[in-house]
Amino acid sequence: MAHFFLALKTVLPLFLVILAGLIFSRTKAASISWIDILNKYALWIGFPALVIASLMHLELSGQSYSRLIFTNSVYIVICMLLAFPVASVFKLTNRIKRSLFLVLSFGNVAYLGIPVLQNAFGETVLPVAAIISAVYVFWLLTLGIILIEINGEEKFKGKKLVFSLLKNPLLISVFVGLIIVYFNIKLPEIAEKTIFLFQIR
Repeated sequence: MAHFFLALKTVLPLFLVILAGLIFSRTKAASISWIDILNKYALWIGFPALVIASLMHLELSGQSYSRLIFTNSVYIVICMLLAFPVASVFKLTNRIKRSLFLVLSFGNVAYLGIPVLQNAFGETVLPVAAIISAVYVFWLLTLGIILIEINGEEKFKGKKLVFSLLKNPLLISVFVGLIIVYFNIKLPEIAEKTIFLFQIR
């Protein structure tokens, strides 16, 4: 029974947020225009701030995360490549196969995963959660997008894709966070507080 209450306590805040969104929608307190605004906020501010703030908790000198990174990378890559046999066996269209590259490997380990783990285990879990989130974002926005583009109807344009990836705020946030940690960069206190305010969930 104790495990049930721990699970309930962990996920209930997320469901209450979802419920609040549903109420806002039903009562017309939030219009459909909010969707685009909130999506842009999540893409350009919220998620990058969440990734950077979480990665800033890492202590590279005290622990090796190579096994964690390797295990998750192998898992994600295998899940993506499963789209080929699955599409072949079930004779799926090319459009569905392209969707499977992300569907089979996607796990909302950041926006949902980090808050859930933080509620359950506190701040100590943030380094591991940040590494897993960074690994997911990296593979989804590199290999995942490349596979989708290669198997598309139009001719694959590698240079255009690279420039597009380099401008992606999610991928940029991963590299910024890792650079801060690896080079042990100490941000001004006001900058740290600003990042943590933006990533508050």
